[in-house]
Amino acid sequence: MSQKVVLSRIISVDRARYNETEYLTEALSPAVEALRANQPVGMPTETVYGLAANALKSEAVQQIYTVKNRPSDNPLIVHICGAEMLSGLVDPAFLSQRDSQVWRRYQNVMDAFWPGPLTILFPAAKEVPVVVTAGLKTVGIRFPSHPLSQALIHQAGFPLAAPSANLSGRPSPTTAHHVLTDLHGRIEWIVDGGSCAFGLESTVLDLTISPPVILRPGGITLQQLRQVLPDVVAHHKDNKVDGVDESRPATPGMKYKHYAPSAPVLLFARRSPSLDAVENSKALLPAIKAYVDAHPSSAIVRLTVCKQTRLEPREGYREIVLTEDGDLATIAQRLFGALREADEQHPDVIIAEATVEDAEGMAIMNRLSKAAGEVLHYFD
Repeated sequence: MSQKVVLSRIISVDRARYNETEYLTEALSPAVEALRANQPVGMPTETVYGLAANALKSEAVQQIYTVKNRPSDNPLIVHICGAEMLSGLVDPAFLSQRDSQVWRRYQNVMDAFWPGPLTILFPAAKEVPVVVTAGLKTVGIRFPSHPLSQALIHQAGFPLAAPSANLSGRPSPTTAHHVLTDLHGRIEWIVDGGSCAFGLESTVLDLTISPPVILRPGGITLQQLRQVLPDVVAHHKDNKVDGVDESRPATPGMKYKHYAPSAPVLLFARRSPSLDAVENSKALLPAIKAYVDAHPSSAIVRLTVCKQTRLEPREGYREIVLTEDGDLATIAQRLFGALREADEQHPDVIIAEATVEDAEGMAIMNRLSKAAGEVLHYFD
């Protein structure tokens, strides 16, 4: 399918008026009309900006793949604005088992984390287009907490399939400007909901297998989920879980290189990282300084997690400081924007620092490992 060139426009919405139904209806009407015409729209969520289209219309969803240049075997996450929308998306036979122990686990998780940055895999209803599920028997569903994504879904009247609103493989967008940078001329409307609160995509939880598995870490941590699901485990490079087929991913972010700027990313990591991001940065500093000194003619941009470990500036070497004090939530919120900012300086290489793969750090390391093509450089 060829890509039609359109004039891309941003819809600015007054945050102070998010609770005014009449105002939101008028402000969002161009985007809603586009969605009803099976055209994709840039949509803010609390995680990253999504490229949204009617999840129940194959022709609408196909536009997402065309706009993003997205591989067709990469399934999409469906966004809803209330649990009543599960009907039509989830296998009716499964929904009829509301008294079962399996359903109670689903219900406990939904009660604890919806709306919010958690995607849950459900047995898919036959009405869900194959282009959404990539031919799998499950569908990932999320109830976002951002008021504008909720309003768009409610006003459109149908669930929205919405992967990140970037060109496939690029760092995910966390502002409307990021969406415009990647998709200018490819979509007509981008709804501006400000900077995303979390900055990394949602956690994806597979409850269709036992024990339940985190397929992609994100805004809800393993520790948080264990408060509701004590037996939940996380699938990642050092903990391959039986029953998870990486060659046929059930969720985005598992099979392909993702989140990558144009410049190569060199990830510095310790074999035994500290729980403290600042301590990790201090331990990595000699190796990073040695690399910078050994490449005096290279254009290098370094993403550092705190101000305490900055190097002396020189021509061709720049730094982007992610936090004042190494706070993991702030690093997560700023990471994709920093990768884009670094790439805009056209460096030969981008240096990043690893964090501990625990709590919020698991999601950060997942994205950095994907951006670096899983190539890690360890220093003790």
